[in-house]
Amino acid sequence: QAAEALALERRLRDEMQRLERVERMEARKKEAKSLEGRTKNLIKGLGGALTVKEDKVDIKKKIAEKQKELGMPAAQTSGSAWAGRKHPKETIDRHAMLNAAVMNHHTRTSVQTGVVDVKITVGQPERDRFSAENEARKLAKKPPWSLIDKDLSGMNREKIFLWFMRGEGREVFTDLTLNLAPEEEQRSNEKQMESRAQSMRRAGTTIAGHAKLGFEVRGQCVRKQGKGSPALDDIQLSQSAELNRKLGERGYDKLNPALATYGCGNPNNAHIHIWIHVRRYQNETKANDLAKAVLSEFPWWSNKVASLVDRFALSTESVVEMHDKIFHALDYGEDGSYENSIEVCEWLDRLKEKRSQYTVWLLEACNCPSPCDEISFDSFLEVVATFCMFGKDELVRSLFGFGLKKHQVMDQQLFCDMCDAILEFEEARAAFPGSKQKRTFQMFAKNGDIFWEQFSKLIASTPLLLWPIQRLQAKLMKNCLGEPFWRSQKQAMIHARERLGIRRDLS
Repeated sequence: QAAEALALERRLRDEMQRLERVERMEARKKEAKSLEGRTKNLIKGLGGALTVKEDKVDIKKKIAEKQKELGMPAAQTSGSAWAGRKHPKETIDRHAMLNAAVMNHHTRTSVQTGVVDVKITVGQPERDRFSAENEARKLAKKPPWSLIDKDLSGMNREKIFLWFMRGEGREVFTDLTLNLAPEEEQRSNEKQMESRAQSMRRAGTTIAGHAKLGFEVRGQCVRKQGKGSPALDDIQLSQSAELNRKLGERGYDKLNPALATYGCGNPNNAHIHIWIHVRRYQNETKANDLAKAVLSEFPWWSNKVASLVDRFALSTESVVEMHDKIFHALDYGEDGSYENSIEVCEWLDRLKEKRSQYTVWLLEACNCPSPCDEISFDSFLEVVATFCMFGKDELVRSLFGFGLKKHQVMDQQLFCDMCDAILEFEEARAAFPGSKQKRTFQMFAKNGDIFWEQFSKLIASTPLLLWPIQRLQAKLMKNCLGEPFWRSQKQAMIHARERLGIRRDLS
């Protein structure tokens, strides 16, 4: 009872604070409509127009100065970049900026393609048998093995060959290492070695060895452990110093020591090495450096803004425009001073949206310290950039996260609570009453619960639940730079993933 009383007191206090904020907002609106208020706004608007014009000149001048410092060619910006109608062509290394955003910030939410398995065969008969099995895999339209058609033993010609398989998902390797194999007695015990390989595979490590070899190859897939890292996408074998040099120049990494160290091939041949190619985290591009160099001179700059510029490949001009044209218009204290904060209820009122439970959850998910009160520009930018970059699948995934409320699966009560919350202010709420909610849940539930796969199918059959979120996104995009800008930004990110061989993973 004491806990319920405290919760009730907290809700009442939050509601009183909300009503006070709404009252202040309404008072400002009333004053703005009065003769005195209209006069003040006219004077303020004239002064603001001059300030914006000066700021535009300053921004272009700053960009030109910083480009010169960084040794970059002149930016090719379009006048429509400020109007938010087109994607600003800020620098010539735009692709590098997008690649860095995907590789450095999106690897945990991506399905990567690359090497998923390795195998070693020893002797011609074993190679022939495995080749026949591989042909059968191809006929069955299963992922085939790729042979590195070079003998690991070099001139000894012991017919030792390395095979690898490409695929996608959580099994993709992120690293490959050479390791000393267990003792020969242990290697000869097939059951013991198979058990060892299975236990290590469950832990995210795949082993390729052979009873006749004193070394083994281990592939690490850290994404299987819930971590993110770029994928290993190719394996090569070098048998000469010249090829070693060429592979190094192409960005491959050499696995040390040489295979001869493990008794494979001629012990005097130190040039036989396995090489791997990993999609690396991208260094910050000059476009990132330019954006940070210019934006860091503004009073609203923070480390969080810097992180968002990197994560979403935002241009300098787009960030400045979001602040000056949208955020700054709502950011003023009682005496008209700049505070670098806006009231959430006033922002939503500008969008003509109610402060729903989903809106509060979205602000909390974007790490806003006070989602029911005020937010600073960096939090505003994170909400806008994150939500506007969502495609339809991401919107559905966000609705699923909202409905789970930190649970692992969604039961019927959680689903009904989610429906009531998302339709709280909707006229169409009467079309989806509690009885219909329960019937819909039972159609898709599996053993009384709904997982992500069932939830995505449920939403596809009940688009009514997604409409409020899609409307909020459309209004937010239109209010901040315009829908064409965000569509272009999303398309550019999609093309970057395609160039890198990566797709999103929402599971």
